[in-house]
Amino acid sequence: MLSADLQVSRFVNIFGHDNVHLIDYDKSCADNNLLASFFSIVGCEYKPEYLDGSKSKISSNVSLNPYDTEIIRVLNSLMAEKYNLVGNIVRETYLENYSDLDGEILVKLTNIMKTMLVELSVGDYFIDKRVERIMSDKFSDRFVNFDNNVYKNKICIVRENWLLNKDSFSLLNELADQLNEKVKNV
Repeated sequence: MLSADLQVSRFVNIFGHDNVHLIDYDKSCADNNLLASFFSIVGCEYKPEYLDGSKSKISSNVSLNPYDTEIIRVLNSLMAEKYNLVGNIVRETYLENYSDLDGEILVKLTNIMKTMLVELSVGDYFIDKRVERIMSDKFSDRFVNFDNNVYKNKICIVRENWLLNKDSFSLLNELADQLNEKVKNV
């Protein structure tokens, strides 16, 4: 994959310098104006109601917590083995029926995973700094918005040994059975 500056240079060579506009994704997300910035570039009217939507897990693009992510990851394998269900059907069924699933099972699984978390520092890598510096040096006049970022963050992930807990597998099997029933009833 080409580095960002080389990719943008290709667009500049094809469309011309004045016809290329860049949006700093991180800055737009922080300012909550990504779509508004895009719409202004293409000359379309932006209305905040374009973002109106359900707050449900299935219809919004909200990151899942590490527990739901891990449950879905394991259920993908388990459902493929037990019921020959593959693809996004497992994730979608889980998210669409989340409130109907056995809450006690979900709480127990989450509590098991909470004892198995590891925190990782991520970001601020050499390549991030280098690309940002080159992009701002070469294309500063083409950015609709720009902010130098510090790419440091901490993320929590669940260690894989949570599955070795004596209750994890049976709870996951119960959850898989519930999901399979939901799929059959569709």
